[in-house]
Amino acid sequence: MNKLELLKRLSVLRKNPLYEQMGKLSDDLCTRLIEYANTSDNDIRESLSTRYANAPTDIDEDPTNIAENYVQVFLNDQLTKEVEDVLKITTSQLRIGIMKPQFGLDWHLDFDPTARLHCDLNSPSDFLFKINNNVQRLDKEKGHVYKINVAHYHKVY
Repeated sequence: MNKLELLKRLSVLRKNPLYEQMGKLSDDLCTRLIEYANTSDNDIRESLSTRYANAPTDIDEDPTNIAENYVQVFLNDQLTKEVEDVLKITTSQLRIGIMKPQFGLDWHLDFDPTARLHCDLNSPSDFLFKINNNVQRLDKEKGHVYKINVAHYHKVY
């Protein structure tokens, strides 16, 4: 996909809602997801290797710092099905991300045309959007799942 096609796609995606609530995971399921992530291999390097494959410009990011502070694992089939059943959705993949305290992902946008779901499993994180230099905060609650429009600049910490 060339840069012009990508920018057109981002323009279309940005017309979608900024976020919408999709449902709520039980405390038990949140706990089991955290336990699974803490006992699985970190897949963040694989994710980072393709993160900006469709970016219109080169992006300089330190994957070592991210990998040391951010765990990301793909869910097994059983947990994926449980989450899909609660949210009444079907996905191609689900993954869990765990950030260490005081760490965050700075302003970025994801060049992925698919929807991104976000759910804080233990305590709400700060999730900010930047649209035309205006910052908007998504006030979240533990266990609530949100569909996020990642075609807008955003950061989480």
